[in-house]
Amino acid sequence: MKKSKVLLLLLVFVIVTSQTFAGGSSQGSAGAGPTPLSIMHTGRPSWEPTLPGNQELMKRTNTVLDVTYIASPDQRNLVFASGDLPDIIGFANLDFQQYISTGYLRPLDDLLPTHGQDLLKNTSKTGWDLMTIQGKKYAYPYEANQVKLYSYVRVDWLKNVGIDLSKNADYGTFGGKVVTLDQYKDILVKFTTNDPDKNGKNDTYGLGSQGPKTIAAWSNICGAFGGIPGQYYINNNVAIPWVVTDQFRAALQYINSLWAAGAIDPESYLNTADDGKAKLINSVTGGDTGVWWSNAHTNMIDGLYKNNPDAEYIPLLITSNDGKLSGAPNNGVCTSTYSITTKSKVPERAMDFINFLNTDEGFYFAWYGLLGTDFNMVNGYPIRTDSGLEEYNKMILDTLFPMSNRLDLQVNAAKKQTTNWSELQRQKWEILQCDNTQPNYINAFYGIPNPKEYDEYGVDVNNWIEQSTMSFITGETPLNDANWTNYINTWKRMGGVKILNGYINAYNNLKGSTITAGITE
Repeated sequence: MKKSKVLLLLLVFVIVTSQTFAGGSSQGSAGAGPTPLSIMHTGRPSWEPTLPGNQELMKRTNTVLDVTYIASPDQRNLVFASGDLPDIIGFANLDFQQYISTGYLRPLDDLLPTHGQDLLKNTSKTGWDLMTIQGKKYAYPYEANQVKLYSYVRVDWLKNVGIDLSKNADYGTFGGKVVTLDQYKDILVKFTTNDPDKNGKNDTYGLGSQGPKTIAAWSNICGAFGGIPGQYYINNNVAIPWVVTDQFRAALQYINSLWAAGAIDPESYLNTADDGKAKLINSVTGGDTGVWWSNAHTNMIDGLYKNNPDAEYIPLLITSNDGKLSGAPNNGVCTSTYSITTKSKVPERAMDFINFLNTDEGFYFAWYGLLGTDFNMVNGYPIRTDSGLEEYNKMILDTLFPMSNRLDLQVNAAKKQTTNWSELQRQKWEILQCDNTQPNYINAFYGIPNPKEYDEYGVDVNNWIEQSTMSFITGETPLNDANWTNYINTWKRMGGVKILNGYINAYNNLKGSTITAGITE
């Protein structure tokens, strides 16, 4: 009799504890206390648990969050070496692939159907394909807008030098235009020679630089020649880096013609970020290349408008003269990823939390904070309050934003209406970058971890490409057949082909393909 009672008590205990600790919904299991969750993330560096939005997020998900920021790959490597891992860990780009062999990344496949339904629904097939290694999903992605690089020019200067683009096709949603290579050159030259600021002096340049020029700064021009420096392309089962093609040579010849015409600030390779910005603000240069969160709208806010109330920038999409080629570098489907570690004792609760951040409600917590305190919904769009904008500008409001993979809500939020002049300047360019219809070029080896050959030869090869590009553009080295041949042969000698073959081997192993190299040693 006593034995039966003991067994009955044990059975009751098992039932109660099973209900208490079983993975629940994103709100937490009924009757359970808050679940501690540790997160190492790639978002903003400052986690402020006392913010109203973060307090409500933890209450809403029945969690107590311990959030730290990963400042570098070396820091992440130390964490993995120690074996003392958090419940959830973030990676830049697709770096998670490099850590699968440690055994510390938990496959998510068994968790997703019951604890990650919103995450499953709101992540693209392309995104999941990149997360899947040997048939298992080891991470989930933050899918960003894929094109964020554009060229821009002063629209008031266009008027002052007599250039009318009204018949050109529109680009973007606020006055941008499509121009051919010849038209772009005409703009930059006239910005240099036709006194666009009407001060009676010969003191302007068509193209400036917000910091020292690198090969990436010429990407929008290169796109009109059929490719992007730094990317590899596969055609007819043959892979080749674009920096050794005749198309790249033609792009360099075009940029050199701009330099020879005096249309590029001659200090472009020497400017600090502050120097280049000052020249744009003080009407020394009439445009540059940039990303949506910098340059154009920040120049307006930081002094250009105050110095010249007629000033305004518009984006340009540069095409080949026949209009068939154009594009910017694809920013990549995934700018970061997140995994649940095998060290987590509550993987179901970790997935519940992740899933909540990928619901509509969770997205607004991750990006905007607490409704009614940090932001309000106005006509269907999130509008930050003054206090919310202050916290946002301090980069503490949206610490966990990369954990919410809701590109659809990002695009909708970018269309919001505002009467705040500074926010309106930013919004113009944000809307442009949410338009993923812009042509772009995708690296054939995107998502493939750098091979050991890149680690061994990459620094020297990349330095040679940068050095040669600058020398060809400035005319220090004439771009004739002999010098181009020397450029290619030196690239080979430094390890360019070895790097190419390293990527090909990794690609073939991952994809089960048989591509070959389009250039040999």
